[in-house]
Amino acid sequence: MKKTFQKTLIAAAAGVALMSAVGTASANSLLFPYFTTATGAQSVLSLTNTTGNTQSLHYVYNYGTACTHYDASGSMTQNDILTHSIAATTAGGFGKAVTGDTSTPVYFPLANQTGFLVVSTKTAGSTAQGLQGSMAIVDPASGLVVSYAGIDNALDT
Repeated sequence: MKKTFQKTLIAAAAGVALMSAVGTASANSLLFPYFTTATGAQSVLSLTNTTGNTQSLHYVYNYGTACTHYDASGSMTQNDILTHSIAATTAGGFGKAVTGDTSTPVYFPLANQTGFLVVSTKTAGSTAQGLQGSMAIVDPASGLVVSYAGIDNALDT
């Protein structure tokens, strides 16, 4: 099972690397196909709001063998770059990279989990655009060091 997951992760990372060579497109939803909150590991999300407006964000973390989800709403100020750990500080994360940032991220509250994340700006009655992002993961226990662009849903409405 572990080998199969690792092969899937490598294939997904290769696909993401090919897509990132094309460039990062604006989107209203981004898929990040892997994160971890394993002890000693850090998954770091960077989001960019390229619009001149404050954006409402919706984070959906899917994790575990049953693909359980945890979701909540955050926000980004206009023309902002928000970088934060995926894990909450109570689960081993470090919080925001720039502590004075007034944007509101959504942290994953559980330690020792893996999964995928979808971040969206589109809410009912909104056509928000301009979301770009990437994730960096460092896991000393497994030797995993990777950075990849979020996968754009290609919607521009």
